Amino acid sequence: IDGHSNLRLLAEMKRLARLSGRIDFFSFVDQNGRVAVSSREAYDPAVDLSDREYFRFHRDNPGPKALIGKPVWSRLGGGWILTISRRYDHPEGSFGGVLIAALPLTYLTDFFEKFDIGTKGTFLLTRGDGIVLARAPEREDMYAMDISSHELFTRRLVGASSGVYEYQSPVDGEQRFGAFARSPRTGIVILTAASRPETLAAWSALARIRWTSFGLILALAGVAAWRWAHQTRLRRAGEMALAAREAEFRLLAESSSQMIQRLDANGVQVYVSPAATDVLGIAPEALLGHSIVEGLDRESALNVGAVLHKLRFGTRGETVVLKRDLPDGREVWLEVAFSRMPTTA
Repeated sequence: IDGHSNLRLLAEMKRLARLSGRIDFFSFVDQNGRVAVSSREAYDPAVDLSDREYFRFHRDNPGPKALIGKPVWSRLGGGWILTISRRYDHPEGSFGGVLIAALPLTYLTDFFEKFDIGTKGTFLLTRGDGIVLARAPEREDMYAMDISSHELFTRRLVGASSGVYEYQSPVDGEQRFGAFARSPRTGIVILTAASRPETLAAWSALARIRWTSFGLILALAGVAAWRWAHQTRLRRAGEMALAAREAEFRLLAESSSQMIQRLDANGVQVYVSPAATDVLGIAPEALLGHSIVEGLDRESALNVGAVLHKLRFGTRGETVVLKRDLPDGREVWLEVAFSRMPTTA
């Protein structure tokens, strides 16, 4: 990459960093492991990254495959980061370096803490090979730890991509109910867990009140309370699994330069990625709660309505080309891919 290309690449990196709001910085590392371009304002240009896992992986493996790297302490600005990287080749096909996006791990831990899983509950995000990417509550000593020998990988994920089980944590010894899910796209595994004593304590407190009030039907109340506790655990597991999938969805959507939307069954936008500002010139917040057909011409709106109808009745995906009016008066043509999301049981 020459000097002129470096300037254009730097401008694009800074634009994408502003657009995302979640990415700490973008960098290009040359074939020698030196930082050639970075959106970070201040860094040591002499820093050597040739020993990083992502650099060695892309150097030795030709192809466009993206790699979610191990958590590392950033040598460009400090702090724990998660890297998403891709190989860059010279025009003749030889290895030319690596493009990386750095996501601060504090973003993931802060996101996990928005969910109520009790005072002793945990979230764990790992790669498919068992390398720990993030944990909440935060444990820096667990970053990049290999837990592939633990029960989750040796038993639970064998032949299953999701499930619920009870286990004793090898980290703090706490008994927990855990719900796990593995992404078929990225291989990322998320385990969300609630403390068994906390879960059962809440059930016991309510059960004692019911037993006192209905002492004459103690046996029936006991059976009903057991069933209630069982359903509560299943519902809790489902909520944790949903939180896990949402975490992965946001990780991918908010670091993408493509505009990603989530619609409800009626075509109303319930999530819009930050890329909407760049693609449409409209802030994501301004699109929430509005139908996807708003701003489309009549033919495009009819096409979208037909696609939504197909998705409701079993079609897994459709791609259409649409014409949309922008706030500045311009018209743009968009290629939109619709995919039906699986329902949660």
